[in-house]
Amino acid sequence: MNHPSVMFWGLFNELLINDGKRFRQYDDPRPLLKELNATAHQTDPSRLTCFATCVDHREFFGISDLMAWNKYFSWKSAETNSAEFFDKAKADANGYPVGVSEYGSGGSPWQHGEPTMYKKDKFPSNYHPEEYQAICHENYWKALAIRPWLWIKTIWQFSDMMSCIKNEGDTPGQNDKGLVTYNRETKKDAYYFYKANWSCMPEAGKGKKTPMLHLCSKRFKERIHPETEVKAYTTCKEATLFVNGKKISTQKADSMHRVTWNITLRKGSNSIRVTANGGLQEETLWVLK
Repeated sequence: MNHPSVMFWGLFNELLINDGKRFRQYDDPRPLLKELNATAHQTDPSRLTCFATCVDHREFFGISDLMAWNKYFSWKSAETNSAEFFDKAKADANGYPVGVSEYGSGGSPWQHGEPTMYKKDKFPSNYHPEEYQAICHENYWKALAIRPWLWIKTIWQFSDMMSCIKNEGDTPGQNDKGLVTYNRETKKDAYYFYKANWSCMPEAGKGKKTPMLHLCSKRFKERIHPETEVKAYTTCKEATLFVNGKKISTQKADSMHRVTWNITLRKGSNSIRVTANGGLQEETLWVLK
């Protein structure tokens, strides 16, 4: 009763069950889960119960008040596949509230890739470029933001964490799906995508908001492709790009609070500067080999 941060009581996470298709035979967990659900309601009648699943939720009907999915798609397919998946999950839920308890993508601030050059949908496990993590979250949020019936939409995860079974990204033994690094010192580009979008939501309150601007790929210093994209996240209506001191153009932010330009880098050093709202400014230096 002294922990107001507890919103729901979770009965289980990713509990496998034999569905006759994908998994080998397990003991049927449902009788125990029903006991747990009853105990939770008896102990604390003020809160709902829920679970997070990665297998067919229909196997768990009647187990709890709410249900949610841990579901991952790739950077190219996140919008389309998540839209189709959760629409179908809702249709199959028999009225049970459906949510998203985990979604996201691995991302390393020390690994980078041109956003339009990598054609495959999935990366090798040891390559988690920061740019593609951001694209993945952008595409997820396109689908999730317009589905208000999803009772929860939870990013996995706020920060990178240790995980002995992981051998991917730039650090073995670490899950790098965080929006910030393990030591909380580095905020990845995807962090600022949500800062721009969520700061502008009606739920963020009607008080005075501090405008923000973030230039993506500032750490992506060394380049091999002259044709590239400059992208910024902002709560401002528009932003202006300067390359090597020359004004390129002023562009309006789209519905996802992104501003983009297609440019051609010159050989050697290229100064990239984006301004917005009179005084906001972000800059970096890219070097074309």
